[in-house]
Amino acid sequence: MSLYFRKNKRKALIVFGFLALAFFTFIEKVPGKKPTASSLSDSVYQIIPNSVFGAAPPDNRYFLSGYICPGSGSARLYLITIKGGGKIDDSASVSIASDGEVVSQGITTECGVTTQLDFNHSDYPLEDFKYYRVFAGFHLTVSPSVKEFRVVLQNTSPDTASYSVWFDGIKLEKAINQKQKRPTSYHDKSKLVSPYFIKSLEGSSEFYEW
Repeated sequence: MSLYFRKNKRKALIVFGFLALAFFTFIEKVPGKKPTASSLSDSVYQIIPNSVFGAAPPDNRYFLSGYICPGSGSARLYLITIKGGGKIDDSASVSIASDGEVVSQGITTECGVTTQLDFNHSDYPLEDFKYYRVFAGFHLTVSPSVKEFRVVLQNTSPDTASYSVWFDGIKLEKAINQKQKRPTSYHDKSKLVSPYFIKSLEGSSEFYEW
């Protein structure tokens, strides 16, 4: 499945494997258009069933993660809750800039980068792009006032020039337990999850991250 959206300023958002659905998205931006409560500009989203967030505290810990190449711009990955009338309520987000710096917002309790990969694109042969696997950890329980949840991918680059950003391997998961500090590893097929919260032999990751 492919989606293509064209607007009159070249600012692209390219998505691969959004929440395990294989599709490709290209978005170009209208300068100066501001996001509203019901429609965020320069973005794509997927609705998440409210039942996903039915767990009560303290078992309501989740991780949202994904590979992002911000190119020479910036991008944001986040989850939002929408109440009646399209009002955006809580959100958990992580943004990344072209230099790899990450910033969290909203109810995010921690964020970071777990992996970096070189990304060579034929359209940008002189650029030293990288994919960063970023994540946001947060606690959230659905309330009766929440109409829907959305995972949103957004190109947050400036309007002053043309910018493309890429997303891949987006993943929303419930924490194994409260000791978990980072998301489990991403694979395009099934994976094993270890219950042991100790470092691997090489010391760079914990067993649950394999």
